[in-house]
Amino acid sequence: MVDVAKKVRKQGGEFLHPGEEVLAATVINPVGSFKKNVAFGAVGGLVGVAIGSAVSRNGEEPEAGTSAESFPVGKNALLALTDRRWLLFELGTMSGKVKGLAGEWPHEHIASLSGEKGRLTTVISVEFADGSVAQVEAVKGVKPEDLIEASTGL
Repeated sequence: MVDVAKKVRKQGGEFLHPGEEVLAATVINPVGSFKKNVAFGAVGGLVGVAIGSAVSRNGEEPEAGTSAESFPVGKNALLALTDRRWLLFELGTMSGKVKGLAGEWPHEHIASLSGEKGRLTTVISVEFADGSVAQVEAVKGVKPEDLIEASTGL
């Protein structure tokens, strides 16, 4: 299994403040993208795209003007929890390497993380202090439960 927190320390270290400690991290994707990719890979072409769109489940769209709207869920990213803040990193499409910082939030802006486990993925709900929610998914191989568990200790 991938040690995503180590990846943040190594590839995203320039975005960390001096002395900031990475507690946990996971790679996230838009909800339904895993099923869509599997369908596309299995069938291929336009038929795969159609099947992938039919079987994917989209996360709830955040309301305009809420904190959840500031959480970009449209592409692959890496969500990290440090001892000071939450960080959302952009990932390279082909390489999977950390490209840049897509967002950051102080601990008090994110009220909780919860997960709905499936067979191969976990849907993660990020609840903000204003009550708005953003949803993403993570495959089991990147240990989303570690990030959820670490967030309960804040």
